[in-house]
Amino acid sequence: MRRAMDRGIGATNGVALALCVLLSACSSGGGGGGDNVPTCVSSTVSVAIEPGAPTVVANTPQPFLATVTGASNTGVTWSVQESGGGDISPTGVYIAPAPQGTYHVVATSQADSCVSASIAVTVVPAPTITVAIDPPGPVDVEVQGSVRFLATVTGSANTAVVWSVPAGGACGQIVNGVYGAPTTPCVAVVVATSVADPTKSTQAEVHVLASTPSALISPTAVTVGLGGQLQLALSRDIVSGGWMVEGVTNGNSTVGTISPTGLYTAPFQIPAPTTMVNVTKTFAPNSSSAVTLASRFLPAETLHVDDCVPQCAIDEPNSIVAADFNGDGFSDLATSNAGTGTVSLLISADASHFAAPTRLQVGDPSTGDPQALVAERIDQGSKFDLVIADADLTVSPSRVAVRTRLGEGDGTFGATEGATALPSNSNPLSMAVGQFDSNGHLDVAVANFKTNTVDVLFGVGDGTFPVINTITTGVSAPLGLAVADVNGDGSEDFAVANSGNDTVSVFLSNGAGAFASPQIIQLPANSSPTAVAAVTLNNGDNYPDLVVTTTGSNGGVTVIFNSADGNPLADPRFDALGPSIATGSFPVAVAIGNFNHDATPAPDVVVANQGDDTVTTYFFDSVDNVLVQSETYTVGQTPQALAVGDFNGDGWADVAVANRGDDTVSILRNRGGPTTTSP
Repeated sequence: MRRAMDRGIGATNGVALALCVLLSACSSGGGGGGDNVPTCVSSTVSVAIEPGAPTVVANTPQPFLATVTGASNTGVTWSVQESGGGDISPTGVYIAPAPQGTYHVVATSQADSCVSASIAVTVVPAPTITVAIDPPGPVDVEVQGSVRFLATVTGSANTAVVWSVPAGGACGQIVNGVYGAPTTPCVAVVVATSVADPTKSTQAEVHVLASTPSALISPTAVTVGLGGQLQLALSRDIVSGGWMVEGVTNGNSTVGTISPTGLYTAPFQIPAPTTMVNVTKTFAPNSSSAVTLASRFLPAETLHVDDCVPQCAIDEPNSIVAADFNGDGFSDLATSNAGTGTVSLLISADASHFAAPTRLQVGDPSTGDPQALVAERIDQGSKFDLVIADADLTVSPSRVAVRTRLGEGDGTFGATEGATALPSNSNPLSMAVGQFDSNGHLDVAVANFKTNTVDVLFGVGDGTFPVINTITTGVSAPLGLAVADVNGDGSEDFAVANSGNDTVSVFLSNGAGAFASPQIIQLPANSSPTAVAAVTLNNGDNYPDLVVTTTGSNGGVTVIFNSADGNPLADPRFDALGPSIATGSFPVAVAIGNFNHDATPAPDVVVANQGDDTVTTYFFDSVDNVLVQSETYTVGQTPQALAVGDFNGDGWADVAVANRGDDTVSILRNRGGPTTTSP
């Protein structure tokens, strides 16, 4: 009952059938006194490997998935055909060798050792990385002065460099490319070293010359992402006088603000008509800092959720999660694909790219219909597991279920799929993990669109959910679900976005697995809420608030503040309904992250707009307690879901978007930048 038809040519995964004949090399008994070896006979066992014929960069990992059919034992033994052709783990994680070439990964059935599949792997060398610096030097600068250097890295998608001045800072220091001279003349060497390849670097000589001391602002030129912060410094103290941005004392929300100590905070939107602002200080007339304002995220990168050549069936990714599945410090991704009944795994190979995707089958190969996905440590281990809501439409027998795959910790997942049955035709479309009882184990809440219910599945710490509590009141065509302790009693509660009656329902847990009658938050008529997120927006309390996306005539983003009165066990009062904030067309998903590393820190918001193939970012203004629209980015076709993670390990939150219309994931990498806290 697949929702989408194949686009054409089928998958080209390596497949082998046991079509063995009696050969002298695989016969047993009879004649010649030869050694006894197993006889290969005709068999229906087959092995397939995914992905097919990938290209892998030398010394990087590539996970493989083997599917065995025709045998109850679906295990395989992995090997590499060529000596020196790389290594592969028992779970199928291949590490490419340093020499380039074509090698063959082999998966041999453990049920029938005569049956195997082989995939050709093309290993290519990493591109040659070069670093150039501008100005190339030598450069003259006065004592306590500064000079801005720019580094250009070619041959790698990761263009970051580490700046340094050898000799322990005796002849100045460099931060973010801005060299600051010491108080005495000297000759310094500025070095820019590639982050992608620390063996690649370049340098420029700086001559520090004596001069009459004057107050200088540093850095003199810098790029700051929207909403970011930069601590400006003076070469000598000036007790009197204030800071100005574009001639405005203390700045403003259009050009950015600056504190009395020189902490500059960039605006949430790029001002028109210029992208550069000048920061000055009274009684330092000969110095300024030119701050170039830039988008918070870089242009979107595109990943495919399958690696079929030329094409797989239509995948239709509809949910996405980010988690470190292999423990390398980079967030990885998984998408649920309604079109093929699969989950795609996209593992971060390094700080700049992802390995080719692999896919896991969900439920029945013909009718599995994954609609929601969660990554969490449901078996109390250190490894992330997958929880999948399967809306299989089979009527008899019903196959609707919450399915689990336990993580191995190396980017792969166990072959055994756990299943907890849900009511037939319930159509679970949203899911979240929380702790709703007192046993210390994670539970799962599932919103069922067709039956107007929420099923709470109580975990016991081993990845199973033997007890279910079905909630039948206060739910109408639910599309979104969020978990948080909204009343501060130590037990997690949940909120449901109800598209059927333009409401949000909040269910309070008693900590023992039961829930009170919901508080119903009425939205404007014809709002059609599609998603909800819980986040503390720092509006004077520590209680989680709600952010809701709506698609109707009053569509947009709405913040519903939790106005609990400060009693730690107070009932939440979600009665502060904010105005609808503009989004793109047809917003269907919302996610939370501190994208600008502000000092509050106030979480920020990103929304996926399905109608115009964009995502929109918002920053929370903790001064005025309002959510402010920032920028809109173009992504793939029909964006359906969002995930926030750190895909390059730089400590800044990035965004991933699952695009249902073209079977892709868009990656928005955070620009990063200087971040400080006001003294």
